[in-house]
Amino acid sequence: MKKNKVLLLIIFSVIVFYIPAQDNKGFSLTVEPVFQYRKSTIGEYVFFEEFSGVKLLSDLQWSLDRVLLAGFSVAYSKNGFTSSCTALYGFPGAAGTMTDSDFYTNSPEPTLFSSHDAVITGLLDVFIAAGYDFVQDEKVTINCFTGVQYNETGASSYDGYLINRLYTVPVVQNFTGQIISYTQYLLFVWIGSDWRIQPPGPFVITASMAFSPFCFAKGWDIHHLRKVEFLDSMKSFYAFKGGVKAALNFTKALSMNVGVEGVFLPLIKGVTGTKQEGGNAFFEQSGYLGGTSLSEARFTASLSYVFGR
Repeated sequence: MKKNKVLLLIIFSVIVFYIPAQDNKGFSLTVEPVFQYRKSTIGEYVFFEEFSGVKLLSDLQWSLDRVLLAGFSVAYSKNGFTSSCTALYGFPGAAGTMTDSDFYTNSPEPTLFSSHDAVITGLLDVFIAAGYDFVQDEKVTINCFTGVQYNETGASSYDGYLINRLYTVPVVQNFTGQIISYTQYLLFVWIGSDWRIQPPGPFVITASMAFSPFCFAKGWDIHHLRKVEFLDSMKSFYAFKGGVKAALNFTKALSMNVGVEGVFLPLIKGVTGTKQEGGNAFFEQSGYLGGTSLSEARFTASLSYVFGR
């Protein structure tokens, strides 16, 4: 994954430094420092394949409602053609809770249930897009774009308690220390459009919507108490995101922006492998499937400055 980060940073550098150096007329270059707050729910699942169908064995929900990010966005346009790159980094720290439900019987109630404190250990989000303004008017601009987005979210759970219902009287056990670590890797291909509306006054409103016809996902899970690791590999052919952004123009070049966006990746399944913690290779688990999902709300504030001629 480190190679992916380096490649994305190289592409980002090309957009930032190479494009503005070209001898273009009528171009605009927009630079934005970006601050973002996210409320995320990441699902992590284990299924067992039976003759009668697929049975849910484990359901982990990472409820991360205190995720803070910061970064930069750069956008370039000329003659209706647009390109942009946004890179955001998450701040490590306490973020919410993680619950783990295991189902060993046919009861809808989990056989084992545990709840733990969740901490963000790392987050990287890079989005690169290119598009064209098919409609250009004084009041309305419609841009159709395609883009690639890479999102890597790492979290760990600590302390908490376990309720064991394998006994006639449920047994409660308390934990201290690190319990589970999980990293979700997502690579989206997006197709979408931005609708930019200029009402009377210094405001600009932009509505955005996008559909992902392909998403590649991996989930890396470490159970520290059991000293075992799992790696899930999955593909999806649909995901959605959409949002609204409002800009207040102080001058023709300087504006302040606030926005909200939602991202939804429904539950997807794929092969899963396991190894001992710290081992060299994962071995596929026949008859088992891993899964992941994402529901996320993003609240963004930024200050943009436009260079143009």
